[in-house]
Amino acid sequence: ALTPKPKLAPQLYKKKWGALPKTTVLTAVLKTPVPGVKQIVALFRKNHIDTVASGAKGGLMKFYFYAQSAKDSSFFLVEANLHIESGKYAATIKCENKALLSDFEGAMKGVLATIS
Repeated sequence: ALTPKPKLAPQLYKKKWGALPKTTVLTAVLKTPVPGVKQIVALFRKNHIDTVASGAKGGLMKFYFYAQSAKDSSFFLVEANLHIESGKYAATIKCENKALLSDFEGAMKGVLATIS
């Protein structure tokens, strides 16, 4: 379970990202045309996964997502790229508590399933 309205300042996100090892990479292929950046952010936010930054440039969307475990308040950090033309999605995930990673991956896959 994830905290409904997680809060993480961009500076703290950056600090945590630099300190944590890469845990896993999640990939998917989304149906095209893919929704816009704002719609994708809204879908993740609805599922308690928020963003510190997002945008599109040169055929690529980038997202910096985060979520917080309701069990122990640990954070999950995600750097995701979505190729607009092909729908290829790749997300590097880092987390503070690896024991909770599978739950978080399930939440991410659930959101992606609503897009693909």
